Amino acid sequence: MMAKISPVSGFTVIYDAHCGVCSRSVAWLRRQRADYPLRFLASDSEDAVRMVPVRPPNQMAIVSPAGEVLLGSDGWIACMTALPSYRWLARVMKWPVVNLFVRVGYGLIARNRSRLSAMLRRKGDACELR
Repeated sequence: MMAKISPVSGFTVIYDAHCGVCSRSVAWLRRQRADYPLRFLASDSEDAVRMVPVRPPNQMAIVSPAGEVLLGSDGWIACMTALPSYRWLARVMKWPVVNLFVRVGYGLIARNRSRLSAMLRRKGDACELR
């Protein structure tokens, strides 16, 4: 977790728009019904850089409605709390033993997203963030 920033309306998802896996994840999020507004920003956009100027590579960032910046699997779990159909899963993913597997799984996917994008035949076979 990173420092808090000014509160925002809803969740802001900062992702690598050049990555097929990331873009596919965002497309899935866009199709879901959410209790809070979900805003999506490409990681190389001015707004994203202003909101989260330093972000580890291979990790999405989520800015919560309270202005808290969450990275990687923590961000994904927080974002899922905005989705009524998946809120139960977000709670389960926070359980310590389950969370360990979530973190490992997220890390594996994040580190191999270029290969996964190519296998999925999505745009961005070479993600800009490695």
